[in-house]
Amino acid sequence: VTGVQTCALPIWGTVVFSVGLMRLVMLWINGSWSVSPYFRASGAMIGATLWMILFVSAATSDGLVQSVGLWFLFFAFDCFSAYDAAGDARASMEKVRAQRIGAAHVGQR
Repeated sequence: VTGVQTCALPIWGTVVFSVGLMRLVMLWINGSWSVSPYFRASGAMIGATLWMILFVSAATSDGLVQSVGLWFLFFAFDCFSAYDAAGDARASMEKVRAQRIGAAHVGQR
């Protein structure tokens, strides 16, 4: 018995809906109030985790689910999105660090 089969379908529906709604809210905050690659990265990592759970559960079940390849593709895209957002987060941190160092040097003169 796999993970998908041990939970009732309404529970999986609620989990998937909640993750999707959370990602939409995080993207809305990211675009409206403050540009933060941390929101994008965390949303992509949570999404990738969900897609991997579905993929592994379907791949190890007795009957092959038709959408198992699609779930792996969604997992790969979310991993790429998390990687891209992590690179943006690093660039953002380096920019802030450079601004602080520059401000510190200006104050010493």
